[in-house]
Amino acid sequence: ARQILGVLKSVGHHCKVSSELLVGGDGYGKQRKRLADRPVDVLVATPGRLVKHRDAGDVYLGSVRHVVIDEMDTMLEQGFQNDIGRLLHPMLYKKKVVTIDEYKKGKINLVEGAPQVILTTATMTPAVRRLLDKPE
Repeated sequence: ARQILGVLKSVGHHCKVSSELLVGGDGYGKQRKRLADRPVDVLVATPGRLVKHRDAGDVYLGSVRHVVIDEMDTMLEQGFQNDIGRLLHPMLYKKKVVTIDEYKKGKINLVEGAPQVILTTATMTPAVRRLLDKPE
């Protein structure tokens, strides 16, 4: 996450894009203060810390247009699937709960203006295959 933010800051400096980093292990209070100081164009965050800030009301995700999840295989291996779901579901789906029948029939209604989600992975692990609903 720090490496991504470093590249983003060097590029963002030239095109005036504001960015912020939210990761566990860094001071929560300091992060909260930086978020309150100004709007942020690009937020680089680990799932758990982003959920914590969102649940506390520090971050509003209603105007998100793009979500990039880097190293999705690692995120799943480290147990972040529930946090990622808690973040993405309200941004993407109109209903709080989607039944298996609705999912299988493709009758899931997306939120109007739902963000584009990009997942990157170096390896196609069984967990990533399940997430993409592809047979192993």
